Amino acid sequence: MQIVDLRFDHVAEVRRRDPRPLNEQVPSHIRGLHIQVQEDADAVEGVGRGVCPKCGQPMMASFATTRRVLKSIIEHLADEAPLFGGDGLITVTDIYPAVRKPSETTDWPDPVVQNYRDAFEIRHAKVSDSAKVSAFVTCLEVALKALGTTGKNVRSRIDDALEKKLITEALHQWAHHLRDLRNDAIHDGTAEEGSADELFEFLELFLHMTFRLPREIAAKQD
Repeated sequence: MQIVDLRFDHVAEVRRRDPRPLNEQVPSHIRGLHIQVQEDADAVEGVGRGVCPKCGQPMMASFATTRRVLKSIIEHLADEAPLFGGDGLITVTDIYPAVRKPSETTDWPDPVVQNYRDAFEIRHAKVSDSAKVSAFVTCLEVALKALGTTGKNVRSRIDDALEKKLITEALHQWAHHLRDLRNDAIHDGTAEEGSADELFEFLELFLHMTFRLPREIAAKQD
């Protein structure tokens, strides 16, 4: 069963027609008035424009349905109440831009995977950048513990990771930058605009460099 949670502000039917070559003569037997009978149960393709329910950004979705359902959706566009339907009401065939999936692998410890998934979800949620940055630092701290670092706080664990040569100097500086932004967000209740996306990309890089890359190098050496 497919569960679809989409809110469209415009929906239309997609009609495909193969183009004819330039100057092609139309056979006489298909000239004249052409009548097409349309049934409610006919399979049709639709496209909808709306807003992603998770991140609040503009999106488009193509879907397969029946003519009756498509007509009902278009008629209900102005309604505030959701349109409910049973299994197979519509089948989403594609979404633009493409939905990004979490990039965790089996190389990551289970606690890191769980916290990374939480960070991934909150990154696309309608919450403040300060809340997102806090979730990213939590994931970073869990990763540092999984690496075997010691210390009474995130700062000391970051420094311990560098001393044990678990991270590079560049990763060390970026980790402290992420920690500083989290501290500012806690005390001021705000974070630099646009900083959340940049810091999430760093978090993914950190996890790749500390967990996946060492195993890939070891596998190449064997």
